[in-house]
Amino acid sequence: MRSWTARRGTERRARRCHILPRGRTRRVFGVSVGEGPEGAALLLRENADGETYETRIYLYEGALREEYGTADAALDPQDSERIVDAKSFSVEQVRPGLLVVSTEYGSADIALRSGRGAGPDA
Repeated sequence: MRSWTARRGTERRARRCHILPRGRTRRVFGVSVGEGPEGAALLLRENADGETYETRIYLYEGALREEYGTADAALDPQDSERIVDAKSFSVEQVRPGLLVVSTEYGSADIALRSGRGAGPDA
């Protein structure tokens, strides 16, 4: 049986890394920083069936939230899903091609790269 400390470490890694697989499993062509209801929002854009969709990750009412819909739709926290309880969330572009996403659980670097298959028509 795993110890409480080992389980806690696994939970923290899962919380911290929830965002990272989003860009790997979907054909994301745009990553940017936007405004959420309580500060910064991480915006991940993708193209499907000729339409542009956006995954928005932001802090709202004590939880990190994820919302998915068309990119031109207004932000609607009532349609979002809770990821994890959180007191803080920030997204910062530290230099071109590098974002740092942080919560009280830790930080993750997101390196942006482009190439074949990265565009909306790929």
